[in-house]
Amino acid sequence: MAVRHVNADNAQDDSVLYRWQKYLAKPTPACTIAASAGSLLLVGLIAWINILAGPEIQLFVFYLLPVLGITLYLGRQTGVAAC
Repeated sequence: MAVRHVNADNAQDDSVLYRWQKYLAKPTPACTIAASAGSLLLVGLIAWINILAGPEIQLFVFYLLPVLGITLYLGRQTGVAAC
């Protein structure tokens, strides 16, 4: 029976979560455009709902969700630009 030694570095490199985090750490230009466009569409949808709701209901808190998402995914500079 062969004994397999597991190196901590190899175990981390093989994990799905580690590979997913590594993939998300470097957004491609297509992902950047898609995230920016999706965020812009979501802000537009929230603005449209805010107009339909009238002055009785304020939805300004929901504007933070797309800005927070794009800031976490693409960085602070893009998040500031999204504001």
